[in-house]
Amino acid sequence: MKKLRVFQTIVGIDMPDAYFNGYMEKFFCDDSCDASVMISVINDKMIEPPPNATEESCIPGHTVYAFDGYKYILRSEYDKITGYQYNNEYTNFVITINDTITRDDATVIDALKIEISSVLRRIFIMLAAIKNGVFFHSVSLEYGGEAIAFSAVSETGKTTHANLWKEAYANVAMINGDSAYLIWENHKAYIYGSPWCGTSDVSMNMKAPVKAIVFLEQAMENTIEKLSIPDAFMRLSSRCFMPLWDKVLMLKALNAAEELSHAVNCYLLKCLPDNDAVKVCYNGIYG
Repeated sequence: MKKLRVFQTIVGIDMPDAYFNGYMEKFFCDDSCDASVMISVINDKMIEPPPNATEESCIPGHTVYAFDGYKYILRSEYDKITGYQYNNEYTNFVITINDTITRDDATVIDALKIEISSVLRRIFIMLAAIKNGVFFHSVSLEYGGEAIAFSAVSETGKTTHANLWKEAYANVAMINGDSAYLIWENHKAYIYGSPWCGTSDVSMNMKAPVKAIVFLEQAMENTIEKLSIPDAFMRLSSRCFMPLWDKVLMLKALNAAEELSHAVNCYLLKCLPDNDAVKVCYNGIYG
């Protein structure tokens, strides 16, 4: 069993080493750490909730049932991962691998690795909500001991802008190239690194207090403005991966996003992909 420490939560994961994605190694912690959450991956038949379980919700690709202190999230009986279940305290999770598939084929193992990683990502989204946080789609960097997160729809230029910061200023460290955890902790907002980084290959196990969140839009000139709290909340909540399958945690995640919108300075940067955009952004944040 491996133990990971992510946003101050220690999680024990009992599964074959072949199923861990490479970035998770950065988050491994010592075996002597006490895990507050356990995740097990088992080979079994499809999870079936008790006959008198209550259907809580149905979202694309998932049906959620509840019974006797547990939730059951079901997928197709033909999927490699047929579902997972967890208790109402969110301390014990079981992921079920379809026992009818062949697991001695390298292609199948690679596909399982991807699917298990996807389910683990969802579980950590849930755990972040418990910690008054969200999984925020952004490129995040650390500068001067503080974090700046750049967020926008794909292909807008988040990575380009972050790389321009690295070129313009010394001592800029990339935290994550795709998503990070934004956590409200001890009356302050923090960015935590994540073991999931899309195709960016940038994933660091680090933490920094948040200086600013910058939402990017492409434009013909570089301008920056500070957002109102309602506008900041709308933009922030729309850029987070929310636990839609769990009503309790969905509400907690929305509450966290609202609290963060009040506490963090959020900006809209309309920009070109050039060095002047970095200067305009810097002056808007620090000026």
